[in-house]
Amino acid sequence: MRTRALFLALTSHTREASMSGDPKKPVLPDMVDPLYDPPGAQPPVAPVAASSPSPRIVVTAPPKSTGVDLPEVGFLGQPLEAEPAPKVSHEDSFDSAIRLAFVGAGQGGGRIAQAFWDMGYKRVCAVNTTDQDLETLTIENKLVMGGEARGGAGKDPNEGATAAKQSYEDVMDLMLRSWGEKVEQIYVCVGAGGGSGTGSWPVLVDAVREYCKATNIEKPLAQHIGVIMTLPKRSEGARVQANALGALQQALKLLDQKQISSLVLVDNARIHELFPGLPVKKFWSVTNQNFAAVLHTLNLLAAQKSEYHTFDKADFRSIVRNGLMIFGMTRVDKWKSKEDISQAVRQNLKGTLLAEGFDLSKAKMAGAVVVAHDAVLSEIPMENIDYAFHSLGRTLGNEGVTLHSGIYEGNSPGIRVFTIISGLEPPGERLAELEQLAR
Repeated sequence: MRTRALFLALTSHTREASMSGDPKKPVLPDMVDPLYDPPGAQPPVAPVAASSPSPRIVVTAPPKSTGVDLPEVGFLGQPLEAEPAPKVSHEDSFDSAIRLAFVGAGQGGGRIAQAFWDMGYKRVCAVNTTDQDLETLTIENKLVMGGEARGGAGKDPNEGATAAKQSYEDVMDLMLRSWGEKVEQIYVCVGAGGGSGTGSWPVLVDAVREYCKATNIEKPLAQHIGVIMTLPKRSEGARVQANALGALQQALKLLDQKQISSLVLVDNARIHELFPGLPVKKFWSVTNQNFAAVLHTLNLLAAQKSEYHTFDKADFRSIVRNGLMIFGMTRVDKWKSKEDISQAVRQNLKGTLLAEGFDLSKAKMAGAVVVAHDAVLSEIPMENIDYAFHSLGRTLGNEGVTLHSGIYEGNSPGIRVFTIISGLEPPGERLAELEQLAR
């Protein structure tokens, strides 16, 4: 219940803090395009004949056009007078450190993308092999891959891959229409275990790479590409577990080959433990909004200055482009002594991370951001927070780990610590468990 209350307070705080308004784009004056709206040419005037007793003006007819007059017909079902395409906004409803974009693949990936859309991100789209799942999303830009007659993938990743390849160019158009051309980091979102998302996400990664080429994004291209993958609950069937195992192994391979820069793992089995008794109706929304809120909060804070200690854009960017990544949040109820904060972080770190099976001592980089109410910051000694940061570094157990930290004033009472850890090795225990459950 404490973690759930933390989530509710988190989402409330981030939404209030993030609304800063969008800068208005300059409005260009109306201009005439000389290629399509030429000024009316005056016909040339013929010279007057000298012998004519009554001078008269003779107008020479313009040369006869050799162009072809097309009949007024529509093309491929388009109306004769089509409405102009609506202008698409690619601006988020807040200021952030990194301009993020998301594409959700399949039902699970669509839910993840929906969570970021609900947070106010506008560069979001979703694809699936059936329109039934897409209809549950309020995201504006959606695409049925492989044609509407396909009707789903039936938990077969091969069907999802085939549909994505058949609609490759449509997917490319969807990305450009949804994201525009000023993106810094793109996440392909997938719920591993199904057919549409599990089969299509590698094709989408390739399409994202082509999008990066088309928009002349800074090289190397792979640094801008990441994957957010959720793992299934343990109660789901062997086929789902086998699909998830294959998806995770392929994602780890792409990461090792430096085809992607980051892989975010969120384990639904872990969420089930963190939120026991959560009703079916709320499980997926709480799962996705929980981790989306942490990433969103860090993205917001990294764009803001702090009069205490800033967690800046470069810090955030370096962490999210550093391989296998997990994150979580911790609430601190006591802070009177130097040991209080550090003890809370140590005890709750592993308990609040949204995935498990990792050896945290192998992490290469981490971020820890403290958000505290003004009343707390007015009384807590600085060395107490510094001690907590040092304690986190020791908990990670790697002397070579790079720890980026920040301290911000928040509106919610008490103290919250947001943690992001990257550069991890694959979760051997979870992989072994997936392999066992897949039999």
